[in-house]
Amino acid sequence: AQPPPPPPVLLKPFGYAERPGGLREAVASYQDDVYVVHVGETVAGKYKIVAITPSRVTVTNVSTHETVELPIPQ
Repeated sequence: AQPPPPPPVLLKPFGYAERPGGLREAVASYQDDVYVVHVGETVAGKYKIVAITPSRVTVTNVSTHETVELPIPQ
C-alpha cells in the first residue's frame, strides 16, 4: 500500500513585489486571511516561505516537511 498523499497546500499566492534593496515579497491568501509574506516567515503556523520569485512562491509545510512551488498568476 502506498502512503496517503500529502494534504493540499491551501496557501494561494496572487501577487509579487520587489522593494528597494531587492527585498522580495508576495501577497497570498490562506482561508479568509490575506498576508504579505517574506522569505523565512511562517504563515498561519503551517507554511514556511522558502523562496519568492516573480512567478512562484516556494513553501514548506512545517508539519509534513513537504516543499512545493506555488505559481503566482500573471
